[in-house]
Order: sequence, then C-alpha cells, then structure tokens
Amino acid sequence: MPDKDEIKIIGKNKCIWSSCIDCGKDRWVQIRGGTAKSKRCLSCAGKHRPLPVWSYFKQGKDNPMWKGGRRIDSMGYIRIKVPIDSIFYPMVHRSDGYVMEHRLVMAQHLGRCLTLKEVVHHIDRNRHNNELSNLKLMEKGSHYPVQHLVDRIRELEVEVAALKIRTR
Repeated sequence: MPDKDEIKIIGKNKCIWSSCIDCGKDRWVQIRGGTAKSKRCLSCAGKHRPLPVWSYFKQGKDNPMWKGGRRIDSMGYIRIKVPIDSIFYPMVHRSDGYVMEHRLVMAQHLGRCLTLKEVVHHIDRNRHNNELSNLKLMEKGSHYPVQHLVDRIRELEVEVAALKIRTR
C-alpha cells in the first residue's frame, strides 16, 4: 500500500493516494490545484448527488437523461430507439439499439424486418419526411441508378428554367 499523500503519474494525470472523508476508503485521486480532485470515493459521492447514482444507469424512460428515444445521426437520418423485445430489434444496425426511422416505418407497414439487401428510398429526398407515401422499398443494386437519374433530372430542370429566363 502506498504512503499517505504519495504522488504518482497514472496515464497523463498526476494522482495522490488519499482517503475518503466519509468512509475512509483509500484510493488514487487526480490532483487539481495541488489538492485531491475529490474528497469522497465514488460510492460516497453518489450519496450526495441530487439523483441516486443507480438512476444514471437505468435505461430508456427511467433514465433522467432520456430524450425520448429519437435522434438525428451525422448523415441527417432520424433514428428511433427500439426495445430489445420488439420484433424489429434484429434491424438494429449497431449495438446502441437505434434503427433508422424510415426503415422502421417500412418494416412496420410490411409487418416484417427488412433485409440488408433492401433499401428504403425517400422519394422527395427529404430524410426527415418518413411518411409511408414518401417511401419506396428497393433492392440495394437498383437504388443508386434511380437516385442518379433523379438527381440528373433535377439538374436538367434547373438548367431549362435558367435558359427560359435568359431567352425572355
């Protein structure tokens, strides 16, 4: 056991061997401003928080940080939290329990999970418009050519509109 107030480098942090002021438990504590960063151990510090420590480890609606199970990812798609006991849970792409909303809407409409070879296309290209009337189920191989043609048609429509303005 290290001596009281012994200093040691742990990772990139300077730490000191210190005792908890409540229970007396000895542990390494990060140094801030020449003294121990926290006077209490983790379990004692939890007793002094406004919410009990265990509530932060609850999942879903029971967690005080819950934001409704709906978020937008870096690509602009809406993701929905799917409960582990849902029949659509196999569609979860990562281990975080979220599924893209447009895929979930289509799967619920079909009454089955979508395969990895199936793509749900947004007809109006708006990733937030996940109404069934705006979604089209396609195979992975046919999605890109259709999307490319739609993009090209839009480009040509803009060019035609610009030419009409110039010829007036």
